[in-house]
Amino acid sequence: MFCPWCGTQNPDEAAICQNCGRALRPAAGPPPVVPAQPAGAIPQGFFAKLFDFSFRGFITPTIVAVIYGILIVLLALATIVSIVMAFRAGTAAGVISLILSPIIFLIYLIFARMGLEIAIVLFRIAQDVGEIARLKKG
Repeated sequence: MFCPWCGTQNPDEAAICQNCGRALRPAAGPPPVVPAQPAGAIPQGFFAKLFDFSFRGFITPTIVAVIYGILIVLLALATIVSIVMAFRAGTAAGVISLILSPIIFLIYLIFARMGLEIAIVLFRIAQDVGEIARLKKG
């Protein structure tokens, strides 16, 4: 099933769009009509968005999962290094680090996730405001 909002192909049994997160089957009334956009209005490909100097197309929503994965790996490595360095300093410091480092890892991971979610929400707000503006013009 195609999303009536953004045109993304979704599984037939999906209730919300995998891309924009909106309901695929509105509660009442016909599905919204997505206004036609002029060709090249917003860059569509990864590299087109990467080299778009007008910044009409956003690349961050495309790569946020990769960024999150990299953050997890870096935090895990920092946690392991912290534990190893603490054990080199002494057994007591190592045991304390072994207890505290995973907790600190989780706290940093929570804040990293929250920051990335805030960024995605801002991008979705920008997309929705742009859509509202297009609908008001048309």
